[in-house]
Amino acid sequence: MRKDFKTKMNRGAAVLLAALTLTAGGCAGKADSQTTAADTTASQATTEAAATTAENITTKAAQSTTQAPTQAPTTEVETTTAAPVTPSEFTLDGVKEHHFISDSYCYLESEKYFLLLDKDIDLPGDFAVTVDVILDALEEELGLSAMPDDYEYSGMGDFSVYYDGFDPWEQIDPGKKIPILVLADPEAEGRTSSASASNASLAMLALYADTIWEPGSPLAQTGWEKPDYVDYSEIAHELTHVISSRNCEMSKIMSEGLADHMMYVVIDKLADQYPSIAETKEKTYRFDFIIPEVVNAESAERIFVYDFHDRNHAQSGAEYVIGRYLCEYLRERFGREFYRTYNDIIKAKHLDYVYGNYKEENAQAFADGLKEAFGEDIFVQFGNWCVEKDVLQHVYTPEE
Repeated sequence: MRKDFKTKMNRGAAVLLAALTLTAGGCAGKADSQTTAADTTASQATTEAAATTAENITTKAAQSTTQAPTQAPTTEVETTTAAPVTPSEFTLDGVKEHHFISDSYCYLESEKYFLLLDKDIDLPGDFAVTVDVILDALEEELGLSAMPDDYEYSGMGDFSVYYDGFDPWEQIDPGKKIPILVLADPEAEGRTSSASASNASLAMLALYADTIWEPGSPLAQTGWEKPDYVDYSEIAHELTHVISSRNCEMSKIMSEGLADHMMYVVIDKLADQYPSIAETKEKTYRFDFIIPEVVNAESAERIFVYDFHDRNHAQSGAEYVIGRYLCEYLRERFGREFYRTYNDIIKAKHLDYVYGNYKEENAQAFADGLKEAFGEDIFVQFGNWCVEKDVLQHVYTPEE
C-alpha cells in the first residue's frame, strides 16, 4: 500500500462502502466520445426500466401477500431478494480526452489483467493503454512475469466487504490475470489503494465521477478536491506489489521500498512516449518520509532487520523511504537485475514473511539473503553510500 500524503493525509484504512443500488442492467456507463454515447443512452433506459420493474414486482408481491387468504395467523414476513447483478464488459477508445463513466459494475479484460469498475468511476479513454505499458515496463525492469508459471492462483476471493455484502465479481474467473479493482468512496470513508499477490485495489480521488463530488456530498464536505490528473505512479506502486508478491515473499522495507523505487523508474522511462505518464511526472513531486534514526554503516543492517514492525507515529512511512534508497543503491551498483538476483535467492530459500506476525529470525533471513546476493558487507556499503549522498541523514521532529 502506498502512503500518499499529497491527497490522503491521515486517511483511514479501507472500510465498507454505502449500500449500492443493484439492477439487472449491468454497467451502462457514460462517455463523451461518439463511439459509446448511443450505447450509454440505451443502457441507462434499460437500467431505469429494470429498477422500475423490480419496484413494481416487489409492490405487487407485497399486495398479493396482504390480500391472500390465510389458514392461520403467522408472524413470518415474506421478503424479496434482488436478482444477482451480472457485470457487463466495456471498452475504452484510447483517447485521453474521452471519458467513460460507470453507472454500475462493469469490467474490461486485457492481456494481463481484468479491470473491475465500481459504480461512479470516471476513466480517461487512455487508462487501459497506460496500465498496459506500465505493466510491461515493470516486468522488464523487475525481470519477472506478472503471471509466473509457478504461481498458483486460488481465486479472487470474496470482495463483498467492498460492496456492502454483495460481490459483483464472484462469477469472473481471471485465471492468472491480475484483478484490478477500481473503487469509489462516495461516503468519504477514507479508502486507500492496496495490493497483494491476488489483486490490486485502486481508490484514487481523480477516478471518482463528478456525481460523488457534488456540493453537499460527503466527499465535498471533506474539503478534498478532485485532482486534475491521474497519478499513474500510484498505480505502478501497487502493481509492483502484485508482481513481486506473485514471485516470492518480501520483508516490509524491501517490499514497500521496491514499489516506491519502481514507480519512479517506470514513470521516468515512459514519460517521453505517453502524455498521461508525462503529466504524472510533471505534477507528482517526490518526497521523503520521516525516519526515526539516521542510516549509516553501523545502523543499516539493524534497521533492515527491525523492519519497522512495531510502528508508531514517528516511524510511519520510514520503510518506504529507506527501502527506496536501498533499491536505488543496489540498482546503481549492480544494475537493474539486482531485484531478480535477490528474488531468486529468497525464492530458493523458501523464505516467508507474514505481516503483523513479526519474527526477528525471519527478518534476519531476508537480510542474510541480501548478503548472499551482494556480499557480506552490503549493509556497510549501503550505509556509507547514504552518508556520501547525504540521504537518510536527518531525523525529523514533530516541530518540523
